Amino acid sequence: MSKLDNHSRRQGHILVVDDSAQERAMLTRLLERMGHTVMSTSNGEEALECLANNEFDLVLLDLVMPDINGVQVLEHIRSDPSREHIPVLVISALDDMESVVRCVELGAEDYLPKPVNETLLRAHVSAALEKKWLRDQERAYLAAIRREMELGRQIQADFMPAELPQVPGWEIATRFLPAGEVSGDFFDVFQLSDTHLSLAIGDVSGKGVGAALFVALIRTLLRAFAELADGSPDHALNAVRLVNRYILRHHQQRTSTFATLFLGVLAVQTGTLQYINAGHVPAVLSRADGSQELLFSSGPMVGVTEALPFEEHSIQLNPGDLLLLYTDGVTEAMNTKFQLFGIERLQEVVRSNSSSPGQLLSLIETHLIMHSGGALFSDDVTMLAIKRL
Repeated sequence: MSKLDNHSRRQGHILVVDDSAQERAMLTRLLERMGHTVMSTSNGEEALECLANNEFDLVLLDLVMPDINGVQVLEHIRSDPSREHIPVLVISALDDMESVVRCVELGAEDYLPKPVNETLLRAHVSAALEKKWLRDQERAYLAAIRREMELGRQIQADFMPAELPQVPGWEIATRFLPAGEVSGDFFDVFQLSDTHLSLAIGDVSGKGVGAALFVALIRTLLRAFAELADGSPDHALNAVRLVNRYILRHHQQRTSTFATLFLGVLAVQTGTLQYINAGHVPAVLSRADGSQELLFSSGPMVGVTEALPFEEHSIQLNPGDLLLLYTDGVTEAMNTKFQLFGIERLQEVVRSNSSSPGQLLSLIETHLIMHSGGALFSDDVTMLAIKRL
């Protein structure tokens, strides 16, 4: 038996709305003969009350009724989010085509001319119910996907630090703005020891669930390898090489996913930052005197090759200096003229702000929204700022 045959034999719950007792009785008899259960009402007000208190698969709606007519009933149905999915077959005399057209514009499934022909009724009802049941399956499937995506979003959010470390003499702020339910970006801030702080930000290639799963893997490996370093900055930075090796040996045979990554280890007492920039966008170091430095890539992206070195670099953060880490969703944000936000504009925003990291990130977000004309970001935006007080 075909899928269509299975659906056509299912029992539908149908509401018949007609002010003629004779028409209601005739339609009810024909529909019950088809195997459906039927409720009937004689006017629009009763119909709306029935719809509010019962679940229906289909409504057969007469257009010409006293008080609330069929067009008004249909308007109520289509304006109710909980009922708008119910298919409606309108019943009308052939001389009332203007109302029929209005009902089709409102989303009526089809119409049946009076007097109703049994063969046409059977065909229209079967087709309407089939489409309704298929749409119900689609809605249930999409609802399940939304639930899964929301669960994924929550799980991913739980991977991010619940609280930022409170380090005397330093102020830290982050901003995590996924473009979708789940993100290919991540950040991490945690203390390696009483004297050293780890800062990380990354961006996985691709989008959606696949990228989000890869984020979970890389972020977990990165922290695990870094924490095994016993607080040693050199050993902690070696986590980048270990993650790269793990990805290449265990995952690149089945996927070509890679990631850009910035990992820094900060000596909180001296302000010395040792870092590896693995193919990531350049971090912006804004000095207290207004000058700026860009911390460019010092090695390949993670998950590409073991043949190229990950070079370690070191800089000094003095009182008043601020370091901004971010993902390419910031600089590649695009306006309606397809112009990128760009690194130069980002540097200007950073240069114009001498307040706290949190205020800076809010200011950057505002500029990004203005640049994109208020449109949703097309890529994930993640930022981490740290300032020496």
